[in-house]
Amino acid sequence: MDPLRITDTRPEDWTYISEGGATIVFSYKGGGAPRFEGHVLRLRKIAISDSGEAAWRGNGNVEEEPDDPMIAFQRDVISQLVPQALLPELDVVLLDAQWLDALASLHNEDRPVERQKKDAIDKQRRKGILATDLISGETTIAVEIKPKWGFLPKAHHLSHETAPVKTSTCRFCMHTSLRLEEGDVPTEYCPMDLYSKDETRVKKAIHDLWTAWVRSDGSLNNLKIFVSGKMIRPSNHSYGVLSNLLTGNPSTSHMDLEEAFLSILLPLLLRSEVLDTISTMQRNLDPLDIEGLSKLCAISSLENASSGFASITTDPTWEDWHDFVVSYKSQYYTWDHANPDARNIKHYLMAYLLSSTFKDCSVILKIEQGGGSPSAHAVSIIDLDPKAMNRLSKWEELDRKIVERYKTSGRQKRSIVACMRFARIGRRASVSRHVSTYNVDVAGLTEEQTEFRSIVAEFAQREIAPRAAEIDRTNTFPSDIWEKLGGMGLLGVTASFKYGGLDLGYLHHTVAMEELSRASGSVALSYGAHSNLCVNQIHRHGTDAQKEKYLPDLISGKKVGSLAMSETGSGSDVISMRLRADKVDGGWKLNGNKFW
Repeated sequence: MDPLRITDTRPEDWTYISEGGATIVFSYKGGGAPRFEGHVLRLRKIAISDSGEAAWRGNGNVEEEPDDPMIAFQRDVISQLVPQALLPELDVVLLDAQWLDALASLHNEDRPVERQKKDAIDKQRRKGILATDLISGETTIAVEIKPKWGFLPKAHHLSHETAPVKTSTCRFCMHTSLRLEEGDVPTEYCPMDLYSKDETRVKKAIHDLWTAWVRSDGSLNNLKIFVSGKMIRPSNHSYGVLSNLLTGNPSTSHMDLEEAFLSILLPLLLRSEVLDTISTMQRNLDPLDIEGLSKLCAISSLENASSGFASITTDPTWEDWHDFVVSYKSQYYTWDHANPDARNIKHYLMAYLLSSTFKDCSVILKIEQGGGSPSAHAVSIIDLDPKAMNRLSKWEELDRKIVERYKTSGRQKRSIVACMRFARIGRRASVSRHVSTYNVDVAGLTEEQTEFRSIVAEFAQREIAPRAAEIDRTNTFPSDIWEKLGGMGLLGVTASFKYGGLDLGYLHHTVAMEELSRASGSVALSYGAHSNLCVNQIHRHGTDAQKEKYLPDLISGKKVGSLAMSETGSGSDVISMRLRADKVDGGWKLNGNKFW
């Protein structure tokens, strides 16, 4: 088939859609060019200060200019790791400088003012990208979400100073704190809610994205909304078009419009594998954190690596990426990431770059209204650009700055109260709040302790109370509740962050026990046996090896713990126990019996 040529269309046939840091996107609205219908044009940008220089320094021969790296990266790398159904189709289109100049003149005023000052279309490029149009259609609503980081690092490679913070608060929320200090628009959105798969938490994430979108008039890049192919803001006239499409009423109240938005988006996100795919790739590709990667780099045999990331500037070749994909799909999972081999530094560096691609990608949800059938690309991942090695040193410095500023910001929150475990039900949630009513001032709880108690109370009344009678009647252990308690960190209230706990004290544990007991005495007794009699004792008295072996699975809820107390002549009176464990050659000798 003949190559696609942009000159087969007119600049007037294209409509400005949106742009990011590296590319600008236009949608084809013309006629007479079937191969362009249903597609968008994605063009590279160049900084204003560099706009007189060619991004590709060749002799002007289009055949020698390489395809846009996004195309080769998706074909050779991304499509080997991500289901094809989640990826848009990408193709090469041949460009023309005079045509690009006319396009830029037509649409520069459509761009945000701050973007006009920073960059422009790179008119020296001779090849661009033609991609599946995921946002256009007369009755189409398209939602673009940039989820960001969806996991917390393990403590293996973190310093003593950063581990308590990084393992308890998500990176996005820490970065948000820094941006607030720098004057950015506040947002309560936390990626950990969006990735959680828990309906209530995903609802909260959508609510927080919507609130930030309204508050910033659409300027924050975590949520963009398109109606009939045009990006809208809360302040412009298209907002009424969105309202009409979602509710049939262009004058719907903000509250009802948000409810309609949530009711359409929520099932799409819960059904799709897209968020699980993104968070899994982020986590698997970044097992060391930037701190561990820096340490491994320093002891590796890479040239000048001892001087840090600043000396690593050569990007991987396509042959390197091919080798990495083969290794990732065959050997990578067998590596001991807790004790990484410096000989694998090259692939660890490439894995981190790829993880960064998934941390910065976007999800498009295309919603056909008016009775139309769902689009073939109802949910897609976009902006999967390769990242450059020379950004590693900048990322390392930013990571250090984010953590240091967060530690001293006064906005720190313990894990359960913050983003990593469980987000309190927002005011728009469909479930009512069930919080016990004793006077917190008389109780003497701090604001943080009161919030902790409210969160546990809400969870207990929503997840446990409705099932309490059935659990007692059938004598069935609620293993699904155990996993949710583990996801909140409640199974390790007094255990260290290192093992997945909350690193809090007995007062918090008592408060949790009280609120769980209010919902179900039997579940709370099992919870107490697990979290205090088992987890807390191993954490206090176990060896380091025992803690490493048992605590992570106990605290996450994968395993259930207890304390073997009851004997024929004793019960909860632990002092009356008669079974002994005596140290002998080769191990321990148990002498006595247990009732159960």
